[in-house]
Amino acid sequence: MRELPLTAPAAAAAGAAHVLDSPESTRRVIRGGLVRTAGYAMSVLAGIAALPFLFRHLGVVDTGRYVIVVTVVTLVGSIVEAGFSAVSVREFAVRPADEQPALMRDLIGLRLAVFSAGAVIALIFMLCSGYPAILVAGAGFALVGAAMENVSSTYGVWLSTSLNLGWLAAMQVVRQLVAVALTVVLVIVRAPLVYFFALLVLAGAAQFAIGLWATRGVIPHVPALRPRRWKELARRSAPYIAAMALGVVYFRTAMILMPLLSSDRETGYLGVPFRILEIITLVSVLLMSSAFPILARAAGRDRARHRYALARLTDVALIVGGAVALVAYMGAGPIVALLAGDGFERAGVALEILSVSLAFKFVIAAWSLALLSLDEYRGVLVANAAAMAVALAATLVAVPPLGATGGAIATAACDLVLVAGYGVLLVRRGITLPWRTAGSVAIAGATAAGLAVALPMTGSESALLGGATYLGVLAVLDAYPHELRQALPGGGRTS
Repeated sequence: MRELPLTAPAAAAAGAAHVLDSPESTRRVIRGGLVRTAGYAMSVLAGIAALPFLFRHLGVVDTGRYVIVVTVVTLVGSIVEAGFSAVSVREFAVRPADEQPALMRDLIGLRLAVFSAGAVIALIFMLCSGYPAILVAGAGFALVGAAMENVSSTYGVWLSTSLNLGWLAAMQVVRQLVAVALTVVLVIVRAPLVYFFALLVLAGAAQFAIGLWATRGVIPHVPALRPRRWKELARRSAPYIAAMALGVVYFRTAMILMPLLSSDRETGYLGVPFRILEIITLVSVLLMSSAFPILARAAGRDRARHRYALARLTDVALIVGGAVALVAYMGAGPIVALLAGDGFERAGVALEILSVSLAFKFVIAAWSLALLSLDEYRGVLVANAAAMAVALAATLVAVPPLGATGGAIATAACDLVLVAGYGVLLVRRGITLPWRTAGSVAIAGATAAGLAVALPMTGSESALLGGATYLGVLAVLDAYPHELRQALPGGGRTS
């Protein structure tokens, strides 16, 4: 089959390379990252508005079942997304323009093949593990929707490297709004559990349609079925892809094993805070990955620029992660009550423990991409393998006696191991970690927590006051990167 002529694709790819090398790229990345985060925030708010109806409609047991299926399906999609998306963006950022159309066709074909294999494995695992038939059927529906999301994410590789980040935000927002609208309709008509899995097909189709429209006439959309080229693409990056696969699995280990090690009710108690953790994890990836094309291009061309960009990216990761963790810990009870209502009180304790994971998710996302840009594949694989070992051991030890609390402890423990492993790898590569920002975040967090504890307030009041105090102390300590301030409206221009 002939390749797409090098007309629009070649011009677009050449433009992407120019954008990444330009001084304006930093501003576009920051603003694009904020647009993506704002878009996802809109999606999350819409999703949160629907969650109270969903959880109350399903009840504790069916909520656990719902989160189990979503976790398994997200696991398959995220394994492909986490590894192949980053590698794909890296290849697009460094490849010559005339190679990019053929590369896109190969990437679509490769990712579809890997996703299909993962979907089959997931369904076989659920069948062999004794999951109820309704969950296996639900996973089948959800996997179809996830396949369409995966293809649209491949189209998003071009959008990312050309810094058309607004379209990436639109893809996510449309998908989520469709899912939320259908969820509310199904709750109103009191639909059974399996219908909530089927709606994910329509949500995935909506995201696919936006991706197709955004890249029309610019990149090829038809996959190439060339296993030899797939092997060449995957060979050098295989350790990183394997590492990301382990990274996707390790923090979902406790949730996946809950129904096998504990009761349905304990699974439901962990399901609510775990769903919050999954949402925040995706936010961290969206925010941090916006800067990855610059890291990938600078790593081989301008190491000084690479180190500076990574330092500022880590500053943002520490600040945002600290804020999210603080609010989640102080407001755990009210957050769970708002989302799930009566009967989920024990889920608040699990959320307090998982705030440790929330604190590090942004740093993990930033450092993972930095290590990829430095070709530190094997080190990333070792770090994720260590986190996976801790996750499995901690889950087997803590879940049977402690239930949801044990699952939360196991999840937080493996995130601590991973962030420590990534830090060691960066130091070994001569990267200076931003200890000043880390110290400022620690001071701001301790001040906010101390003030909230000292004053007699409800959980929601503590979370609001603590968050405001945290941000204010960071401003006093001048901890915010000036690039972030200048990229905002009225902040002036970067030099």
